[in-house]
Amino acid sequence: MNYLKLRIHTGTQTGVVLNTFLVWCMYMKLELQELKIPTGWYISYNQFYNIAPSKAAVEAIDTVFNEDILQFKNEHRNRVIDLGWYPEGDYDLGSYGLVVYEGDFQGKLLCEIDSKNKDEIVSEINRLLLEIAEGYL
Repeated sequence: MNYLKLRIHTGTQTGVVLNTFLVWCMYMKLELQELKIPTGWYISYNQFYNIAPSKAAVEAIDTVFNEDILQFKNEHRNRVIDLGWYPEGDYDLGSYGLVVYEGDFQGKLLCEIDSKNKDEIVSEINRLLLEIAEGYL
């Protein structure tokens, strides 16, 4: 089971919404997001859960919507794919940030995608994993 680090907010309507969300979180088990990973990829870390971003989720769950969500490396193709939520813990201004670099983070930026839509990000990750594994990017 995956454990969550939750921030407790109190007061006014926001507190009511977040407290309701926290009760919901206590009864659910978060599953990692399913991805189609071709051979050749190494997963450095994975905290990409199958939960859509919402104001309550982003503000309450520190471990899900942060800058270090998911990272893949492909040594053969010399590529790194990184996913984070920027700015961390901020739903109103935040979104997923997906990047692909040649080599490492000091290498050439090959692709950059920003979106609040989890399904769009999942599609892009799957596309990028395959394109890079097949030598197209």
